[in-house]
This record gives sequence, C-alpha cells and structure tokens, in this order.
Amino acid sequence: MSQAELNALIRLLDDEQVYEDVRKRLVEHGRDAVPFLRRILDYEDTERIIQAREILREIHSQVYEEEWIELLQRMQGSDIDLEAALWLLTRFAYPALDVEPYKEEIDIIADEVRDRIRMTDSMEDRIRRMVSVLANNYGFTGNTDEYYDPENSFLNRIIDRRIGIPVALSALYLLVSKRLDLPLVGVGIPSHFMLKYEPAQYSFEEEFYIDVFHRGRILGRMALERFCIKAGLGFQQYFIEPVTNADILERMMRNLVLVYTKNDDDEALKRLQKLLDLYAEYYADKTS
Repeated sequence: MSQAELNALIRLLDDEQVYEDVRKRLVEHGRDAVPFLRRILDYEDTERIIQAREILREIHSQVYEEEWIELLQRMQGSDIDLEAALWLLTRFAYPALDVEPYKEEIDIIADEVRDRIRMTDSMEDRIRRMVSVLANNYGFTGNTDEYYDPENSFLNRIIDRRIGIPVALSALYLLVSKRLDLPLVGVGIPSHFMLKYEPAQYSFEEEFYIDVFHRGRILGRMALERFCIKAGLGFQQYFIEPVTNADILERMMRNLVLVYTKNDDDEALKRLQKLLDLYAEYYADKTS
C-alpha cells in the first residue's frame, strides 16, 4: 500500500460509518501502518488518539504473535534459542523494551567471572566462581516476599532488581554460563527449578546442583535428595534429568499463567494462553 493510501485511511479514522473497515485494513497492513498511527499520537490532541492507540495495540499484538511463530519455526529438533526466547517473552510485558543494554549487562557479568578464572581451575572451580559472582557480587536471589509478582519472570526486571523465581534466575545463570562455555543444565525439580553440573565421563569430580533461589547454594546429590524429601516431593530420578531450552520456556510461561490467574489479570492471561497454544502446536510438530 502506498503512503497516499495509508494517509487516506488515517483521514477516515473519525468517520464512524467506515471506521470498522478502516481499522481492519490498517491492522492488515501491520508494521507499515505504525508510523502513520504514531503521528496521530505525536501531533494531535483529538478523539483520534484513542482510536490510534487501540489500533496500535492490535497491530503490536499481531506482530508479536508473528515473531513467536518465527522463533518457533527456527526450532532445531525440539529445542530453541533460549536467549532469543527469553527476550521475546520479556517483550510480552515490555513491548518497547530496548534489550541491548541488558544483553551488555550479561556480557559484563560474564567478563567479571572470566577475569576471576585461573588457568589451573577445574571445571567445578570455574562454575563455583561464576555462582559466587552472580550470588555474592551481584546479589541475585529469590523473591521470597512477593513470589507471585509477574516481574519475577521477566529477564530485564530480574537484572534490574536482582530477584526472581527459580526457573527465571536459572535461565539467567544459563545465559552467563553459555558465554563462558561452562557445562550447566537445568533440571525441572517440581516447584523448585535448579541447575546441575554433571562432570565428563572419567572425571574425578562429582555432580552437584545449584539452588539459585537461595543465593546460589551448592548441593551434592544426597543433599538434593534430602531437599526434595523435606519439601514433601519425595524423590524421583526424573527430577534431576536435564531439560531442554524449550522446556524452560514452557515452564516460565506456565508459571506466568499461574501468576496472572492468581492476580485476576484476564487480559494478560488470554494473550499468554494464545502464545502457549502456538508453542504447543509447533513443539508437537517438531517432536511427532
């Protein structure tokens, strides 16, 4: 559509007789219509501002769903790019967020860990240094006061506030560990996600677990089993099997479903459920 045609549609916004048709046509043109609608917000002080905002929200929702589909279509096997998925999820709540400063902050954290690693350090030592930097230097820990705050699940707010829920904090640790080539994986313990270091075959090191919610405390296998039993979960071997990036993303979204349900945020719940439906559709296609 030409600029002249888009301008013509914009001029018809306040015509009640054709408004619905104009709205649908502008939404259909998605990103192309955004600059024309933004001009109304920037330069006008009329009733059309309300209409422009409504149409922009509809376009942004449509474009966002398209970005999710693009992400899911890039799934390799049954897995996804965790960092790309986390930033896209963050934009669910912060659609205009510039993620680059936050990516740079993660780079800075990784560089600080790298500076502390010695050539003679074992892999276990390297991971422990990373945990120390994140938990002690930066203070990342669980939000025990407001566990059901949705901001606990969005990466930008976790970096801003240094608090979050287990799976989201674990995801941040994984982004740092990937920058440092440290072999950590997530394990989907019910109600309490953790990270696991599993030594290479024939290594003299032992596996251990990182409880990021409790300021990065380290647990051996027996301590982890005791933790699960004390929490009333019992213990099953599948608790400590590595999960995929796709599993982490799904768990974060389902946690948000619980949060929005508890907080009676029906609008956010409806939008998020649509994303989960898209995820389920594409994930099923990749694993069938």
